[in-house]
Amino acid sequence: MQYYKVVSLWNEKYYSVMVIYKGGPLRHHVEYGIDKWSYPNIENSKLFVFDDLEAAKKYCRFNFIIEEHKVEIFSCEVTNPVVNGDMCMYSHLEAVIDFWSGIHEFSRRAIDHTVLCDSVKLIERVYRCNSNT
Repeated sequence: MQYYKVVSLWNEKYYSVMVIYKGGPLRHHVEYGIDKWSYPNIENSKLFVFDDLEAAKKYCRFNFIIEEHKVEIFSCEVTNPVVNGDMCMYSHLEAVIDFWSGIHEFSRRAIDHTVLCDSVKLIERVYRCNSNT
């Protein structure tokens, strides 16, 4: 199975895509590296990837068409993939911690074609969301 990770480029580093809404990475945003395993920064949490490139592109087109931010999609390797999970509907730290601690008042069904996993390794950039390449 092939997987894809949507990431933001910030100061020459790759982070969780939601970093673009905060003006920079927060401590719960994960930094990703090419050929390097990355893990969640919150205990007992998971990372999200897509199992379909077209779904990842669609997610970018609907959510991240912002010229000043570079959003890219990488092919990736993952560990312990799980399909059909929930995700936190808010990105602030307290909500995210509560969500992964089992308080599900902040939960919503994960986006179609997303997969939860324990770690992610970026392999190769396959798409730049802002430039349609």
